[in-house]
Amino acid sequence: MKKKQVIKEASKVGNFSLLEEPYTRKINPGVISIGIILESYIIIDTWPEHGIAAIDIYTCKRDSNPVKAFEYIAESLDAKVYEIGEIDRSPDIELIKKYKPGK
Repeated sequence: MKKKQVIKEASKVGNFSLLEEPYTRKINPGVISIGIILESYIIIDTWPEHGIAAIDIYTCKRDSNPVKAFEYIAESLDAKVYEIGEIDRSPDIELIKKYKPGK
């Protein structure tokens, strides 16, 4: 399956709102595919000469499921082994209030 279609389907699986047709660019020998979602982005970057792909899903939508979307992408790429790393980038609201510019 082409990576554009993989991103479209992963957007559905993860409950994201895909804003436009995913973009794919061949960068010898790999391929990078980018899907812009309302909630942020999905990126698939491949290095076929090494049998490696990096999948980056960034979202701020509370009722989304980035892990499910990641697993869908990994399965679509026929991954034999994969690791999931999750970074919580949610802001500390109290810290933001405390350090407001001009205060």
